[in-house]
Amino acid sequence: MMVVEKAIRDKVLNAIYKEMGMAKKAKGIAFSLPVSDVVGLSVANPPEEAPE
Repeated sequence: MMVVEKAIRDKVLNAIYKEMGMAKKAKGIAFSLPVSDVVGLSVANPPEEAPE
């Protein structure tokens, strides 16, 4: 897994695909997901919750 800024995402994916893509023997793939949609990762400083 790699975490990169959205601004360079396409360049990173294209570079990976160029070197490791389906035309190569390894048949590698690459995909992206927003970090906020991945279970187990959280914001560095999450907002404080209101006391119950």
